[in-house]
Amino acid sequence: LEDRALTAMGATVLLLHHTGKSETSKDYRGSSDYKASIDIGQKLTNLGDPARLSILELRPFKQRFSVEAVLRILYHDGIFSPNQSEVRKSDTEKLRDLLKGNRGVTKSQFELLAAEQEVARKQARDFLEKGIKSGVVRVEISAQNRHLHFWVESPPD
Repeated sequence: LEDRALTAMGATVLLLHHTGKSETSKDYRGSSDYKASIDIGQKLTNLGDPARLSILELRPFKQRFSVEAVLRILYHDGIFSPNQSEVRKSDTEKLRDLLKGNRGVTKSQFELLAAEQEVARKQARDFLEKGIKSGVVRVEISAQNRHLHFWVESPPD
């Protein structure tokens, strides 16, 4: 099967490759078709002592979908763990926290708050819509006919 057919079925196709030495091949080595055909390309670099693993950095060089800008991973005694000082919230977690912290916010106010957290306007709208449908977001209509949004701690069954 082709890569796209596999991904359409829910599979992940992973290609491990090495970097080149020239300036034009710092992210990967080989045909430009590699970069053209992938959805996400990331470069893994050892930032610590070159003689052993300690701090690894995973940095995207191509992204067709949104991924973390940079992920740092610690390696110690055979265990990989995220660098806790580098752990970032997902966009969904950011939006949930925004709604929890801004009870009774309108859709346009929520979109502005989301933009301040570098979350796209469409993503904020979709979050509210899906939340309303699933019952984790409640809407109240004010006396001025404003739609006010609230986070519901426990969605209805």
